[in-house]
Order: sequence, then C-alpha cells, then structure tokens
Amino acid sequence: MGRYRNPDEYLLRYGYLSQLAEGYTSDDVARALISFQSFFRLSKTGEFGGETERVMDQARCAMPDDSDRGKAILTKCPQQTGGTPLKFAIIQGSASVPDDQAFAAIRAAVQTWSVPGQVPNGPTFQEVSPSSDPDIVIGWVQTDTDLGFTAGDYAHADFPPNCHASFTHPPPSPLHLNDRDFTWSVAPTPGDADVQSVVLHEFGHLLGMSHSSNPNSVMSPILLLGDQKLVLTDDDLQALLALYP
Repeated sequence: MGRYRNPDEYLLRYGYLSQLAEGYTSDDVARALISFQSFFRLSKTGEFGGETERVMDQARCAMPDDSDRGKAILTKCPQQTGGTPLKFAIIQGSASVPDDQAFAAIRAAVQTWSVPGQVPNGPTFQEVSPSSDPDIVIGWVQTDTDLGFTAGDYAHADFPPNCHASFTHPPPSPLHLNDRDFTWSVAPTPGDADVQSVVLHEFGHLLGMSHSSNPNSVMSPILLLGDQKLVLTDDDLQALLALYP
C-alpha cells in the first residue's frame, strides 16, 4: 500500500474506526472496512485489497468522513452571517504556482458557491485584507495545526464556528492547503493538485457541508491528481439549499 502501512491507519484517521481504550478487534476492522466500502460504492467484502486499497491510496481531503453515511451528502449548520457577506482573506501563496494565478483560482472557487438564481438566500462573499477582520483565512501551509497533514491530504477546512462538530474555530476559520506534499496548478496537469477544485471542496465545509458519497460531487472527499471539479452538482446545490433555505 502506498500512503498507509495498513488499512487500520486510514480507517482511524478518516472516521471509520474508533480507537477504544482496549483497542479494537479484527471484527471491528472488518465492519469499518464495510462502512468504508459502502461510502465509496465498492463491493462490501470487509476485506482489504483490490479496489479498496486503490481508493485508500488516492489523494483526498483531510476532514474525516461523517459517521452518518446513509445519505449522499450531509449538512452540519450554516454560517451565521446576518445577511452580510462572508469575508475571506488570502494569507499565503504556494511555492509551486504564481500568486496571481493561484489567488484568481481561489476567488473563482469561492464565488462558485454564490448561486442566487438557485439558492436565493445563499451566502455571498467579500474578499478583504488579512488585517480587516476576515471570517475565513485561506493559504498554503507546511502542516495543518488541527490534523497534521498526511502525505495524501490535499487540504483541511473547518465547519462554521457555531457548529457543534469537531474541527471548528472561532473566526477566522482556516482553510489550509498542503504545500509540503503536493505541487499545485491552475489547469489540468498530471500529478498536480488543482487549486480551484480543492478550494471549492474545502469551502463547502466552511459553509457547513460534510462529505458526499457521490463520486461526481464537489463534496466527494477524493479528487484524482490532475483532475478538476469546477461545477456544483445537484447534490451540492441541494445541500446548500438545505443549509440556506
């Protein structure tokens, strides 16, 4: 296996297996594997190998997958903006892509979530300087202070600060992109992480969404290196509408 020495490490990190005081059994691992296989629409064998190993080896979001996996996409809670724009600031560029290109891709990703024709009460956004009291700060880092990036983690972003969920901060909420283990690009490039696609996904967490089991959704936790996802699917839009009715 490439990124993980055994499936237990993956299952523990991404929310499928709990580390109890007395440890866990082989039956616990088998049940966790079935849950993982169900979420990713694989054959539910409870065994490691084949397609299960291949999917676990793909680059993904650092946020764990939610425990309620019976739905295509889950919602936590919305940003409480009081009708004012959600303020974001870009604080740090990447070593592998010019700032003007990277920052333009970030702005395009953020604005993709503003769809007044389909979600009339959805959030709006305003870019501000880092010193102007932003709600969200976006930038590339060498390590994530919450989850400590693995080599396969593209990025991490929090749920809104008012959520009763793990990985929330008081404002400003972080969106951290992994500049240690990936090279980044703003066009489909084999082997590179796509800036706009990854920021689009992570911003969904900041708006209150968990991961989607629909592999075509922006909120699917996995994105193949070199691929892009730039358009919200119906699942993504329905989740946004549920959060901002």
